[in-house]
Amino acid sequence: MPTPEIAARSGQLTPECPTPDTDAGTPPVPDGWGPRDDTGSDPRPAVALAFGLGELSATSEAMTTAHAGGIEIVALVLRHLSCDWGDITSAAATANDEAVTNGRPLRSAYRIAGGDAVVVVTTDGPRRRTIAHLAYGTGVDDRWD
Repeated sequence: MPTPEIAARSGQLTPECPTPDTDAGTPPVPDGWGPRDDTGSDPRPAVALAFGLGELSATSEAMTTAHAGGIEIVALVLRHLSCDWGDITSAAATANDEAVTNGRPLRSAYRIAGGDAVVVVTTDGPRRRTIAHLAYGTGVDDRWD
């Protein structure tokens, strides 16, 4: 059973997420992105993102296990992207909050209902890759301190 701190964090759908410093206050349009059509509409997301995911991948085992537990991997990645770090300790969550702005790797862990499986979502420091993979065991919280 998760600690009260973990339970409190995992119930939040949109927790406060640190905002990285940018000169203009909004994220720049990535190189190679241009208008979508003749109207000149901007391809930026509707909301400012705290960090980029880079190339996103997931293991088939993680996708199958999450789906069997009644959740899709994309829902867990969206939680990760919104700085809901899932079932990790407060210290690990604080480290993730700091990593958003200092460029260190980010790790989230989400217990899958009905079993001992945990889907871990990791974004590397340079924000080039994010992967969702499966972990097992009850000591998952200890690995993120």
